[in-house]
Amino acid sequence: MSNTTTTQHTPTPWELSEGGLNVNAENGSVLRIAVTSGADVGPGWSGTDYATFEHSKANAAFIIRACNSHEPLVAALVEAVEIIQAIDQADNTCEKRIDVSEFRAALAAAGAQ
Repeated sequence: MSNTTTTQHTPTPWELSEGGLNVNAENGSVLRIAVTSGADVGPGWSGTDYATFEHSKANAAFIIRACNSHEPLVAALVEAVEIIQAIDQADNTCEKRIDVSEFRAALAAAGAQ
């Protein structure tokens, strides 16, 4: 049996720093999302162009929205699957059952059990 530990992400909610390229977490952590100048600049999406400041700010805002909404969306989808299955089980007269396999695949991709 392996003795592996899972590293947890910085707790949400996250918000953009005043400069727009760092994440300020509720626990006081600061995470760098992007650098647009200096020695730490990396290649942009094309592999050759560097991301602009505005592009990096938009990416940071998108990352924060996605991270902050991830857990509530997973919880809502889990509840929706449970409701759909309960309705399907209670209604034996329904000719067409609702296929929740795509919902389950999305939940699996999100790391939900």
